Amino acid sequence: MKLRVKLLSLTVGITVSLLIIGAILVVLGIFNAALEWDIFSPKLETFLYGVFGASIALGAFGVAITIVLGIQEIVKVMESLNPNLRLDSEVAPKASKIVYVIYMVGLATVLAALIGVLSLVNHRILIHRSGVFKRIAAEHTQKREHKFFQQLAQFTTPPRNNVPETLHDLIVNVNKLSFVNGMTVQYFSVQYGGR
Repeated sequence: MKLRVKLLSLTVGITVSLLIIGAILVVLGIFNAALEWDIFSPKLETFLYGVFGASIALGAFGVAITIVLGIQEIVKVMESLNPNLRLDSEVAPKASKIVYVIYMVGLATVLAALIGVLSLVNHRILIHRSGVFKRIAAEHTQKREHKFFQQLAQFTTPPRNNVPETLHDLIVNVNKLSFVNGMTVQYFSVQYGGR
């Protein structure tokens, strides 16, 4: 026997659930900021912001869908009041609340699967980007490494006040690279004692 699922009831149920989740996360965020809790790691906090944003966005679309479906229900009621229209003899029984819950869980599962797949894709992209970055950084380092050794091989003692302009320029150019925070050159002296 086919059960009649009212799309309006399903949409209202999902929308209310999403808005409740969003409200709980807002309250949780307020207490987290006000009491300076250290309960959530930065990664979990970012995830909760994502859940909050998704809940509010989907809840807003749910409100819009509810309005449209509500108008559709009003039109159906108005049409049923017209005695000239033929009524369907077969009307399916209304679905129970468990059927609505199954639809809601199914929708949440599909959404979670989509987010999981996109997270995996993002992870693979980050691994690829990291590999490309390491290759580019190694190329830049190798290009400048030979120049550093040429410049530093000229010194027998570290220059205190008179650093050659070419070495200074080389250090400045390395510091300008986007992936370098800073660079210092230290002088090490090794002395061997003999008998």
